[in-house]
Amino acid sequence: MNHNHYKMVCVLAKDEATLAKIKQVNLEEKIRPEKIEYYEVNKVEGKLPRCDLLIVAGGDGSLFYSVDKLEDNETLILHVNLGRKGVLAETELAELEERIEALKSKKYSIEEVRKIEAYVNNEKLGEAINEIVFASESLKGIMEIEVEIESLGTFCIDATGILVATPLGSTAFSMSAGGPVVDNSLEALVITPILAKRKWAPLVVSNNKKIKIMKRGGKEKPTIIRDGLEETRIDEEDRLYIVGSKKRVKLIRFDEQYLLKRLRRALIE
Repeated sequence: MNHNHYKMVCVLAKDEATLAKIKQVNLEEKIRPEKIEYYEVNKVEGKLPRCDLLIVAGGDGSLFYSVDKLEDNETLILHVNLGRKGVLAETELAELEERIEALKSKKYSIEEVRKIEAYVNNEKLGEAINEIVFASESLKGIMEIEVEIESLGTFCIDATGILVATPLGSTAFSMSAGGPVVDNSLEALVITPILAKRKWAPLVVSNNKKIKIMKRGGKEKPTIIRDGLEETRIDEEDRLYIVGSKKRVKLIRFDEQYLLKRLRRALIE
């Protein structure tokens, strides 16, 4: 795909006020796409149209929402922070005009994020770019949880939950739960216990391994949380399967130190 000319551009912002600020940048004139469409978070019906460039203005939740609505693996995504919690964002709203010029000059790099997929029994639940959490419904109580990692073995743990993160998600909930920070160029999954009763080390495994998680005991009811977007209550006997997806997301980066920048933000917040 030739990204010197963006035929279709989509803009997705957290609210009407933010959309108005984006429109003041006059993307139509600066980028000159054949078509540009504007959307609000939580108001997209179905999927977003196929586009060359997606500009997301909002926090990390807005990014996860937009990725969930995107079908095209080739779409470039520019995440614009609004001065709040945008750990994954690449630029601030005040810098957008300058960044658009860098886009036109192709002065950027791409961070590719491989998604993960969640299945309950044999039914696909959805995808994530950050993490999938299997936890007690209250996020406080303890359950006995069994985790089986394909070809590596099985372990049981008493914990509030188990979190499976992508390298991108390793600087988020996983890190706050004690997991390692992982370079996104590694094809890996991070398995991190949440509030384990006894100490258990987080695991980093190849993302071609299928991971099965199920409840073994305890009074708490299990639930699954996907990228913080969607919470799904499941039955006691249900099995959660997590696998690496073939789908990727392409995030625009202007600073090659995006991992350390993300880490600093996460630690400050």
